[in-house]
Amino acid sequence: MSSSEEQAELIYQALDGYLNSLCLESLMHGLYTAVLLSGLSNMLFNKRGRNRLFMAAIIAVLYSFETVHLGVRWYWVRQAFIVNGDSRTAIFESFLSQDYQWMWAVSGVFASLNILIADCVLIWRAWVVWDRNYKIVVVPIIGAILEIIFDGFFLYQDIGHTSSTSLSNWGPDAVDWGTAYFTMSLITTVLSTCLVVFRIATMGRGASHAVSLRSYRGVIEIVIESAALYAVSLIIFLAFFIRDDPRSVYPQAILNTVTGIAPTLIVARVASGRARPDESWATNSSATVTSYFSRRSRGNDRISLPLNITMKTSTDVALDVINDSDLATWKVHGLPGDAASSRISH
Repeated sequence: MSSSEEQAELIYQALDGYLNSLCLESLMHGLYTAVLLSGLSNMLFNKRGRNRLFMAAIIAVLYSFETVHLGVRWYWVRQAFIVNGDSRTAIFESFLSQDYQWMWAVSGVFASLNILIADCVLIWRAWVVWDRNYKIVVVPIIGAILEIIFDGFFLYQDIGHTSSTSLSNWGPDAVDWGTAYFTMSLITTVLSTCLVVFRIATMGRGASHAVSLRSYRGVIEIVIESAALYAVSLIIFLAFFIRDDPRSVYPQAILNTVTGIAPTLIVARVASGRARPDESWATNSSATVTSYFSRRSRGNDRISLPLNITMKTSTDVALDVINDSDLATWKVHGLPGDAASSRISH
């Protein structure tokens, strides 16, 4: 195949990807709209939720950012195919024209903001399910900070490159800030996802608000709370992006939408009261258990002895202990945390 034929094939693949990825992102945006409306209705009409207005504002901002990103790309593709569509070469050159540099800037900034917000929501959820333990989320927070730094360099590199600077900030001698940025975002996302999944799995046994991990509700809880769809989408996109595959525009179109859908599902689930109460993740809650032991004496007389026990447990306690010599009736006066220790006083 001659060089001209290879160039024509590359131009065809690029234009095909630009057009089809826009259609795919538009379809995904319609799905995103349905998820948003469902989440907002559950949040605003469910009185059990917490901080409903604040969380509704968060998912509204995410949706507006993705809508702006899609609108800019739509305008960009229309300008190339309709206004400058004399030939394939003219269309391709239109996508690279400096006249549309502002579109690269707006599209890139809003996509980056959505990714940052999504990562922050996931880190926040990991922090909540780990009983607000800051030590658990130190590494994801550091990853998010590095992600912001790398993204700044990547945006400057992507927006500012021209044919005259191809060897300085975009070329074989340049630092690949795009790969560094998406890799750091992937590390932050996967780590936060694993923290949430591990916490839900380990809290599944014996917790009063737990559901079986083998049940439908258990699977849904893990998928939504951990933003697993977002992590998978980012992994697939990065695999194409690193290889500079022209087909990377397809997983990128899905990622752009899932970046908004995943945190929307998390926030809507929490704000509508469908998630576990924050107190159920606590490990230091105490419960006071009062028992009355009745011991039979040799003369069959009963001696009642009140006994107070302070326990750390994650479950409601209801025990009936009966043997030949003792009879105990236990009554729980509190919502407990993990079974770790008990203090007996009488």
